Amino acid sequence: MIPLGHKKCFYVPFTSDYLENKADLMVQRFAVLPHNKFKQLQHWHGSHYTIFKNFLIKESTEIVSLPTFFKPSEGIQFFLTNPSKIEELLKQGMKKIEREMTGNYISQIPLLMAHEDPIQPFQSSGLLVSSWIRNITPHIGKITSRFIQMSLDCVGRGYGNRVKSRCYGMNHYHGPRISDISTPSPVEGKGRSHMSEYFRNYFHNFHRFLILHRKWNMFEEQIKKMAEKMDFYFTLLLSSIETSDSIDFSRSPCSIGIFTCGDNKTLSFANEPHLDDGDKFTIEQVELVFHNLDSEIQKLDNIPNRFEEKKKKYREFQNYVTEFDQKLGLGVPTTCAYQHVLVAKEVQLIQFFLMEGLGCAVLIEDFVGHHFQGHAFVHHTSLCVGINQQGKVL
Repeated sequence: MIPLGHKKCFYVPFTSDYLENKADLMVQRFAVLPHNKFKQLQHWHGSHYTIFKNFLIKESTEIVSLPTFFKPSEGIQFFLTNPSKIEELLKQGMKKIEREMTGNYISQIPLLMAHEDPIQPFQSSGLLVSSWIRNITPHIGKITSRFIQMSLDCVGRGYGNRVKSRCYGMNHYHGPRISDISTPSPVEGKGRSHMSEYFRNYFHNFHRFLILHRKWNMFEEQIKKMAEKMDFYFTLLLSSIETSDSIDFSRSPCSIGIFTCGDNKTLSFANEPHLDDGDKFTIEQVELVFHNLDSEIQKLDNIPNRFEEKKKKYREFQNYVTEFDQKLGLGVPTTCAYQHVLVAKEVQLIQFFLMEGLGCAVLIEDFVGHHFQGHAFVHHTSLCVGINQQGKVL
């Protein structure tokens, strides 16, 4: 649930916290500003970050402090688990986190557990809800300022703001229309949305669309490769709700690609706190997932005295999926790939992905990938703030 005071707002990181106190793990502060304050930010362009800090303190409706991870490229996995399991792991020798946060301790957040070393989720001590890793191979990467400008010229703001999540920058959707979130195309009838694709209702410079559409599809393929690396077995199972033309399952349960970037008003895409409610599976889809899983297990059970180790892992995986559905619900995961395109190389960009539902934030690094269950916890992207070598805000 999104707190009432955290709706219709955006978050700006305190650059002073990042520049003066950066460590492997620390508390990062964010100013919560209502949307009507967004235009005021341009007046502080070129001011020193210490002066910008005073503006944030004065104009914010609230200041949120979150424990923050600054090296997601080294690999982090976030699991939800119960407090008793946390205590058990601590007794086994895991390092206890004791950093003060506004009078409380991070270790008092009972459901958050971060692993620095990737492990198989169904063999872990909790439910995997977020994975971060730097992997250039499947990353879309090498996006240029020219490509961004072409996209802006063609689709403008893209799909723009959703009812539940206002955003800044371009937010372009492409792929099959699978819900009523977009206006039905006149070429399709009721229940036939899978037979066509939806895009923005109008374009500028339409000749560029032909080139960009091919590139967007290429990016979508790279994202699928990244999702497979992040959580292979779970992604493969969720994909079983979508069958391809062959007897094999689809490679991804997601049919929508989203391309975001900054525009002439913001350095990078940012949005307000939200849940991806539309990504949750329907009852029929959940039943289909378990039917497909049970069928695979039954095939192994019909082979006596063989594949005992494999059968054991299938059972573990089945228990994991069952627990996930009971506690969080099954849904389409989101996979993001990040890249900041700098025109002025001396400028440092500071931006965070906030997972308020998990009680933490992560610094956005270039070429890092993030795979997460967006329907399970509140999340959003902070405003991107640029700092030059003189410490001035851009």
